Amino acid sequence: MISFLNGRLCEASDEWVVIDAGGVGYQVFVPQTVIADLPAQGEPMKVYTYHYIREDQQSLYGFLTAEDRRLFGTLISVSGVGPKVGIKFFSTFAAGQLVGAIVHEDIAQLTSVPGVGKKLAERIVIELKDKLPKSHAVSMAGAMGAKARGKVLGALGDDLMTALRQLGYGAEEVKRALAKAGDQLDESMALEAALKVVFRHLVN
Repeated sequence: MISFLNGRLCEASDEWVVIDAGGVGYQVFVPQTVIADLPAQGEPMKVYTYHYIREDQQSLYGFLTAEDRRLFGTLISVSGVGPKVGIKFFSTFAAGQLVGAIVHEDIAQLTSVPGVGKKLAERIVIELKDKLPKSHAVSMAGAMGAKARGKVLGALGDDLMTALRQLGYGAEEVKRALAKAGDQLDESMALEAALKVVFRHLVN
């Protein structure tokens, strides 16, 4: 079982990366959140991997945190949620947002994921809503509602992510701070004012 890969980025597409770890190139399928935060080719890269094994195939799925990997494994345990659909959830939501949508039975948010219909979303809620708080260290206080998510994930959120990454903050650290800021942010805010709000959550 391959638990993680720590090597150098060799190649990347819109859906996967190839990581050279010990002279072996591993193809790893990753969500868009990982693709958007890739290092330069040849630079170090680490992903936590879920090794998906079936009689006719073996695939690796990679995430930036062990928490995301655990949540992915729990998610694809639901009948009808294969790894390809599961990875789409992580391209759409951060872990805390996904847990919040499931626990609060937000079917509208779950069906915003490509390939996920109402019946599948309802099945996910029924099977997982009582399991996630016990099995995943995700702060429900940090899970945002639909309106707050819309604010953070718009143009302002993109500008904040870019600015904070340039200042040396990690992608996951920034995402957690944005989630904590929640409804304190509004897309009408100037970038400087929004940064001041997020900074308070980066230091707490």
